[in-house]
Amino acid sequence: MRRRWVRIVAILVGILAVLLVALLVALRITAPTVDVGAPQERKPVPASWLMSEDTPAARPGTSSPESSVQTSSATVAASDDRPAPFATTGALAFYGRGRPFGEELYEIRLDADGLTLSSTGQFRFRAVVATLRVAFEQRLEADDRLIPTRYEAAFDAPLGFDRRVSAEITDGVARIASGNAERAIDVDGDAVILGTFATYALLPVLFPLRERDGMASFDVLALGGPPGTEEETSNLPPMSVERLAPIRILSEEQTIVVDAYLVESTLGESLLLAKGREFVALVAGTSDESLAVYRSDFFPDGFEILDRVDRLPSLSASTVP
Repeated sequence: MRRRWVRIVAILVGILAVLLVALLVALRITAPTVDVGAPQERKPVPASWLMSEDTPAARPGTSSPESSVQTSSATVAASDDRPAPFATTGALAFYGRGRPFGEELYEIRLDADGLTLSSTGQFRFRAVVATLRVAFEQRLEADDRLIPTRYEAAFDAPLGFDRRVSAEITDGVARIASGNAERAIDVDGDAVILGTFATYALLPVLFPLRERDGMASFDVLALGGPPGTEEETSNLPPMSVERLAPIRILSEEQTIVVDAYLVESTLGESLLLAKGREFVALVAGTSDESLAVYRSDFFPDGFEILDRVDRLPSLSASTVP
């Protein structure tokens, strides 16, 4: 009887070994082919960002001198409904529960003709026998008033779980194609497209144009995400962005005063950090369910939030990631 059990266990182990080998082979054969781009070189933090002894410290309910200048210039641009030209590139690192799960390189170009955001990156998911990778690339276009007009994204996943999504927005209607499915949704000028995390880098650019008394509201057209995360709905969920008092962050003994925003949506509350129109980080959750997306080109080892954020106490005096 014992020998029979040994034989059965040996057969089961052999079958599992064959299945694992087959899975590894399938994962290798179906590995993503989208080029995620070369690693972004580290950028020095701009000297104008650094806090010196002559720079007044941020206090609750106040704005730093830099923030006041940026807000003023943004208001002038917004009065004509056309923002000033802007161009930047950046690298993002994704962390969940303190563990990395992806990265993204992006480029934003804004001129008299409109805005273009393009990015490449990958999500990483740890499976039993291997790390699954979903490579992606996306492109978002908007007109000279930053109203989105076109979006395209491709997700290259193993085992045939690829995904392609596109959207054309004309005459207040978004026509969306995802796989073989197509749908149309009514949108207005306050709509914003959120794809992968790089699209959050547009919020500091959009905020001055939509701001009313320190608050901006958007209808969200969520189009980007790993295969299987898409949600079809005829109603656009709302999102609000509220300017908070500036806060200090510390990185490699350098103190920087950054603009802080409270982002509220159906996903919950998160803290968005920026320097003028330059995205710095998006942080949400608690230590057990944390999310951190930050500029790894400026802060390869992350940074520390020094000040208390009254609206998000769980993120006060915390470390990113």
